[in-house]
Amino acid sequence: MRRTDGGERGCSPDPRGGGERSRGGPGARRRGAAIALALGLALAGCSGDSTSGVPSAEVAAPAGSSTAGEDPLAERAPLQLTSVGPTETVVIAVRELPNDLDPAGKLDPWAQRIVDDLLFEALVRRAPDGYPWAEPALADRCEVEEGDRAVLCHVPDGRLFHDGAAVTMDDVVYSFEVWLGPRAARLRGSYGLDALKAAEVVDGPSGAEDPGRWIRITSDDADPLLLERLAAIKIVPKAKRRGRIQAFAKEPIGSGPMRLVTFDAEKMVFERAEGVDPERTGARRIVLRALP
Repeated sequence: MRRTDGGERGCSPDPRGGGERSRGGPGARRRGAAIALALGLALAGCSGDSTSGVPSAEVAAPAGSSTAGEDPLAERAPLQLTSVGPTETVVIAVRELPNDLDPAGKLDPWAQRIVDDLLFEALVRRAPDGYPWAEPALADRCEVEEGDRAVLCHVPDGRLFHDGAAVTMDDVVYSFEVWLGPRAARLRGSYGLDALKAAEVVDGPSGAEDPGRWIRITSDDADPLLLERLAAIKIVPKAKRRGRIQAFAKEPIGSGPMRLVTFDAEKMVFERAEGVDPERTGARRIVLRALP
């Protein structure tokens, strides 16, 4: 943790774990993306119905089991997902597949989970352990400036998108420009980023190494949660999205722990990206299959 005025405000690699990887920041939280997504979809499905506009999910009973004659109100054991291993495939049956996976688009609840947990990374990701509620993701170090109106983040060389292209500072700036545009006012408001002002490449703090790999994000208002809010702004490849937003929504390329390999009318298939720790994704492959 670090703050430019000397206090503890910001995020940096956890010294307790994790070496640097090609995708995701050092010390990234180890949680199974397959388990997180499955739980998220199950929760969304529990609240969905035929008139709510939110798709519902169904979980198939294990092979060989039967529910015939059972009391539907009887107490049952909770759903167990701990058997998901690093080489297994998780298949989730859904009533309707998401039709837009652009992180700056209008996403339904399931698409939002896919964007957040599988496909994309921001400079930081949300963390539940305490203030500032953020940990490194694409950035390996962030500092909150005194006054809570600006954040400095360092993006090291070696970060890759799923197609093997390097994450450039041009990509980072473009991703923020998408959110700063006049058409994104509603999007900013939904994440508490109404006061987001600018994002520019800088040389970093005085004496910092790697000049030109730092980005400074500013806000018109003081916001002690600014660093955590930046987790909403996913970094996308400028060359793949600019001028072809609709196509990108169907063929998204991010830097998250899983990549999209199939997207058709019947299914979506996600596979663990190269270089990602298997413990982070849980399953090697996740399949979302639309019910007939």
